Amino acid sequence: MEAIPAINCSTKECVQEKFTEIRGLGAVWAHVDITDGNFSSTVTCNDVNEYKYSRLFLEIHLMVKNPELIIDEWLSIGAKRIIVHVESFIGRDDEVIREISTKCKKNGAELMLSENPDTAVEELFAHAGAVDSFQLLAVNPGPSGQGFDEGTIGKIKKLREKMPNSLIEVDGGITPDIAMRAMHAGADVVVSASYIFGSKDPQAAFNALKIL
Repeated sequence: MEAIPAINCSTKECVQEKFTEIRGLGAVWAHVDITDGNFSSTVTCNDVNEYKYSRLFLEIHLMVKNPELIIDEWLSIGAKRIIVHVESFIGRDDEVIREISTKCKKNGAELMLSENPDTAVEELFAHAGAVDSFQLLAVNPGPSGQGFDEGTIGKIKKLREKMPNSLIEVDGGITPDIAMRAMHAGADVVVSASYIFGSKDPQAAFNALKIL
């Protein structure tokens, strides 16, 4: 099980503070939540320049309505993984996802497809030809600190059965107990913000997730 600390910040100052904390944890990856106030109710710090010199591998979680309009700017700063939401493409031509996938490959980045808790896991299956990494969001898009949606465990099992060789990430409401259950269900990666940074000892919290 791999654990990735998450950044969910509305200000530039918060972004830089979190990067400093994440490097201090000894983490290699940082998960960056980007919201536009449209796909979700919150708006994060979306200035790519604030994320440019992090010295970390970045996975950029685009919780936005039209990710294809901004993906180039995130690839330009060397993002290693781009996460887009299947809800952004429902009812649209599948070619949009394929174009994003092609851009990611050209820039040496991985494309991951995510979905909200109330979206059927079967929506992900339809795009397996363009994407081979998946994220299950276990909370509604928006602020950190929300509780884990229990239906996510069943979705992990279905996804692992359908996609035995795919990377599966789980994001939202993660604790060591939930991470353990997610791992046994078939997940490879967990993402955490509030459990790590809300702890009295962030290093111990991070270690508790990554040593599973």
